[in-house]
Amino acid sequence: MHINKPDPRIYQALLDKYGLKASECVFIDDNLANVQAAFTLGFVGIRMKESVGTLIRSLATCNVALR
Repeated sequence: MHINKPDPRIYQALLDKYGLKASECVFIDDNLANVQAAFTLGFVGIRMKESVGTLIRSLATCNVALR
């Protein structure tokens, strides 16, 4: 498969391959177009251009805790 982000088919392929529901997934990227494409399929999208600490705080807003 030769599909690249932000083509929505790449996100759908991931969901299909692993039997996931987009609404139960978080997509993190520094590119807004990539985040928006995932969001249109139902992913929670987070655009990150900051530090790891900021990422951890952003994930906490989605009830995801990193240890």
